[in-house]
Amino acid sequence: MRSDRRTTMTVPSVGDDVPVTRSEENQKPTITRSGGILVGVVSIFSALTGFIAMTLSVRVLDEADASDFLLYWSAAFFCFGLTNGFNLEMARSVTATETSSSITPRAVRARIAMGWVIVGAAVIAAAASPTLRFALPSMGSEELPSVAVALVVGISGYAGQATLLGAMVAAGAWRLYLAVLTLESTVRLILLLAAVYFRWPVEVWFFSISLAEVVWVFFLFLPGTRAVIQQLLDEGLLVYVRRGLAGLLGQGASAALVVGFPVLLSIFSDPSVIAASAGLILAISLTRAPLMVPLTAFQSIAVSYFTSRNDHPLIRAFRILAVILIIGVIGAIAAWLIGPWLFDLLAGQRLGGALLAALTFGATTLAGVTLTGVLCQSQTAYRSYLAGWVTAVLIAIMFLALPWSLEVRAVAALIGGPLAGATVHLVRLGMMSKTPKILSSEE
Repeated sequence: MRSDRRTTMTVPSVGDDVPVTRSEENQKPTITRSGGILVGVVSIFSALTGFIAMTLSVRVLDEADASDFLLYWSAAFFCFGLTNGFNLEMARSVTATETSSSITPRAVRARIAMGWVIVGAAVIAAAASPTLRFALPSMGSEELPSVAVALVVGISGYAGQATLLGAMVAAGAWRLYLAVLTLESTVRLILLLAAVYFRWPVEVWFFSISLAEVVWVFFLFLPGTRAVIQQLLDEGLLVYVRRGLAGLLGQGASAALVVGFPVLLSIFSDPSVIAASAGLILAISLTRAPLMVPLTAFQSIAVSYFTSRNDHPLIRAFRILAVILIIGVIGAIAAWLIGPWLFDLLAGQRLGGALLAALTFGATTLAGVTLTGVLCQSQTAYRSYLAGWVTAVLIAIMFLALPWSLEVRAVAALIGGPLAGATVHLVRLGMMSKTPKILSSEE
């Protein structure tokens, strides 16, 4: 029989990192307004480096190589997004420890969980690497092994970074958190610029993405980082892995729409059509960046914050969704009016204003289902979180399989899928009460 016995244990402090405030009631680290602004600035910088990378590929590479690079970018960040399930669970688990006076005797240090996640990610990535030929249909068989190596390095590296960032959020180690994100984006941009300058082949462009995901290793030599990974989780390793895998499945469904959508689009389209659609693929990525990049950066912060609150989650959901809707409508109108001119200026491609407006509104629905999913995770409602995202992906795939034009299928999938998924999340959140999360959780 499982024991619920709890024991009080001391958690290492990372108190020299600011800006942080601590509630005297529960000692939970909370990010300040200035800290939030800094996270936003860093996420915007990350979005800009991604924007530069994608536009450079369209301008510098030939269309076939540019399509390969954009598809690899999508596949890589889809795989990276999978590991965010462990990021968010790390943030929630350590936060739950810090807001409680006791934890289970089976609790493990963050560094132990982090190590197992890295090893697991590397093994799974290596085993799944043969499927790259489906994601990159125009890539030659002789080039695929090097691409597979790049992806394994990137996935295992990002897995370590994701779990480390989750622990930093829970510890309130915002300086370290911002430094890791900034260095990652900077290294990626420098490597891509070097690839342009030296005219390296497209396979080297792939490695520039992956190598940026291992720079966090240098931070392990800092005392502050070592203190962060010494924090305790609120449960044992197996519970963390199980909940992390539930989060991984949800994040996988999320990443399929957020960053992996071009790959889905290529699976349900003729390769010759995709090879000539670099402009549309770029537009899908760029129209969602203003909302999704900052939101992705704040996800673990949001999970940590919502975990420590006791007001009704549905009230929080509607307040947030109202703000997102307003931003999305304004963004769609702007995309309609100035999007074609701006896209032509930056990427040298011509797309209609209506299409850019629809893609921008699709980014709004993605942001909505992402936040309703975060609220479900903060309540440990993992089954509902997963059900919402699976619904979103299945509805999107249904639209992609229809015999419509590439543009119409893309827009319908990006709007219809997230709306269906958010509805599933909201129904579950509406059924919740203010009962303590430990009593109302879904394993």
